[in-house]
Amino acid sequence: MTLGPRLTTTVDRLEGTTCVHVTGEIDMTTSAGLSDTLLQAIGTSDRVELDLSGVSFMDSYGLRVLVSIHGVVPDGNGTFQVVGASPHVQGTFALTGLDFAYGWPSDRKRSALASENDDNDNYNYNYDEG
Repeated sequence: MTLGPRLTTTVDRLEGTTCVHVTGEIDMTTSAGLSDTLLQAIGTSDRVELDLSGVSFMDSYGLRVLVSIHGVVPDGNGTFQVVGASPHVQGTFALTGLDFAYGWPSDRKRSALASENDDNDNYNYNYDEG
């Protein structure tokens, strides 16, 4: 389904799982259509997986949709999981902490919090407590 000139979703269903594949840009003009697609998927499936590996841009409107949808799934009555993310989306998740909060895909290593000298990490994070 094309949700405007810059966003396309494809929905696959297999054995109780619905996978929504997203390609393009998620922003103010496309986020409502994505939200509608995800709400429909949640209403018809016990397990919804979201593949954002084809997303070239996502702003705070997209993050709002994902956090809102995550909160719609009733505890014990299904799952909503981001299963794929483009480098841009991974960076956005890492910047906002959503990769840790929800376990969404990220190339940030959890060990980066314990070691500032990890040469294999693509990002350099410094966290100050206080």
